[in-house]
Amino acid sequence: MADNNELSTKMQIIKHAINLYKGHGYANVTVQDICNAVGITRSAFYYHFKSKDDIFDDFFLYSNTYAMENLAPIFSSENYLEQFYYLFNLYLKYILEAGPEVFGQILKHNIDKDNHTLHPQGIAMRNIYEILLKKAQESGQILNLSPPSQLIDTAVYASDGISIIWCNSKGNLDLIGENRRILDTLFIAKTNSYDT
Repeated sequence: MADNNELSTKMQIIKHAINLYKGHGYANVTVQDICNAVGITRSAFYYHFKSKDDIFDDFFLYSNTYAMENLAPIFSSENYLEQFYYLFNLYLKYILEAGPEVFGQILKHNIDKDNHTLHPQGIAMRNIYEILLKKAQESGQILNLSPPSQLIDTAVYASDGISIIWCNSKGNLDLIGENRRILDTLFIAKTNSYDT
């Protein structure tokens, strides 16, 4: 397992690479550009990644780490559906920050390499999502009583589709709002907070 310094360096590489891809276009950014932005050598880069493409494999590392480090305050609320949305939206916000061009490259990379980054079984927060949705069912916050594992699968597939539409529209779609609207409908949320 990587120590904190290795993880920090890896996250810095991802952060700077995504910013460079967003600002200059993926095709116009070299490994050396990324190294210069992070302040590391090429050998340090290649210690963490085989190529600039491989950065996409770990795109959600920052969101995963942030979510895991901030679970305690989230769980102080008894609104389990809002806890779910808070965590789920961390990933959507990271997608928004990257922008449609970069996220489109991530989608392409996942298709080309047959990765499962966006597959429901591959999401880091899956167990926590299932617990939160089960509690939301038990407390009457959501009325869909399908197994939480099926709700998560469906939510991730729906969110992947919405993200593709967001990319195709060049970001001209309320990614978080549309996800909330669709997922509230899926969950049969007791109170919908979006505008109809």
